[in-house]
Amino acid sequence: MLRGAGRTIAYDGENRPVDIDGVAFVYGPDGDRLKKIAGGLTTLYLGDDVEITGGETTKYLPGGAKRVNSDTYWLHKNHLGSTHAVTDLNYTEVQRLAYRPYGERLSTATGFAESKSWIGERQDAETGLFYLHARYYDPVLGRFISADPSDPWHPGVGLNRYAYSFNDPINKIDSSGEFAVPVAYVALEYAFTFTVSAITAAFGIQELVIEPLMNEEPPAEEEGTPSNPEETGPNANNDEKPSRPNPFQGEPGSTSRQETEDGTPIQDRTYGEDGYPEKDIDYDHPHEGIQPHVHDWGRPDEGGPPTHKDRSFSPPEPGEVPDPGEKADPGETPDPEETPD
Repeated sequence: MLRGAGRTIAYDGENRPVDIDGVAFVYGPDGDRLKKIAGGLTTLYLGDDVEITGGETTKYLPGGAKRVNSDTYWLHKNHLGSTHAVTDLNYTEVQRLAYRPYGERLSTATGFAESKSWIGERQDAETGLFYLHARYYDPVLGRFISADPSDPWHPGVGLNRYAYSFNDPINKIDSSGEFAVPVAYVALEYAFTFTVSAITAAFGIQELVIEPLMNEEPPAEEEGTPSNPEETGPNANNDEKPSRPNPFQGEPGSTSRQETEDGTPIQDRTYGEDGYPEKDIDYDHPHEGIQPHVHDWGRPDEGGPPTHKDRSFSPPEPGEVPDPGEKADPGETPDPEETPD
């Protein structure tokens, strides 16, 4: 989008907005936003939780705390992580916010400024857009202003390149601008941070490093002890399907088939030369309305075992899927009970 909703937008070579109606943006080497320049006033962003505007420093702390210079406030959030109320140290409510499902602001009780509002992400007052890391989002349109840069066949992405969270903003959240996750991950994050805050307060711990749960891709399995990545992780697709008993490692070049008790095939898995999955054929459930369907496993650029983010979906090519009544050529089918060396 170059123009729309009364805005004129200029992009850099990485398809990131660098100017929106005279508001300039600068990005760091990691791709995250580093500065915003509006009306001669510069805001410096040091990660997600520290911003400096003029002589005012704002820090967002674990447990929903916010420190503006020497003043402390508490952000009260809902299941999406959206800020609905702000109180000060005297438990006095200084702000109350309400939103439409796609993030448009319905009401603001006072003039107290709080940029981290809907889904806990920053909204720029000058443009009305939310900064969701990889892309900017318009809550009035309910759409991103640029296309999703991810593979459309990748789980958690989808074919609509501008849609927010598969058009389900109540049950899913996309704070990365690249893939949506269920709100259960948000609830887990806030339960964890509040628990840590209570522990640190009780024991007088001054600082505790907390690894974020959101905006992070699932960690790769440790080599030698991989689990089946189809069963877990925010990148797993949402199909209803039984668990996959096919082992994650097998004899290079072999194929392992898993069946129900009556011999109905569930999945064929073919292993590559490195012993990790190369292709899955899933028979027992549809994906994007296609059954059976194929998943090809890529390999990480940095090496090591593949993870679910390296697994892509495709409709089967003619002749690629055997008749379900045929037995897959097993080669040397690995025993699921065996632990690979």
